[in-house]
Amino acid sequence: MADQAALRDPNREGCPEWGRPSAENLMVMRQTADRLFGHDAYEFSVLAAGRHQMPLSTIGAILGSHVGVGLEDSRSLGGG
Repeated sequence: MADQAALRDPNREGCPEWGRPSAENLMVMRQTADRLFGHDAYEFSVLAAGRHQMPLSTIGAILGSHVGVGLEDSRSLGGG
């Protein structure tokens, strides 16, 4: 069973297997996939939620991934 304290922690973000959603963790995942499958031998997608959505989607697009965003949910961009 999952750690009940971790499930109740409001400061916990991201997947526990990979840590917090960050550019560094995205690069680790990409490097791991390159090592396991070979560079350009696979396709990958980047999906993020909340304030992490636009930065991680942008980095994913630069790395050549497919991206999925829901701009109607991206309130962290501000007005404009």
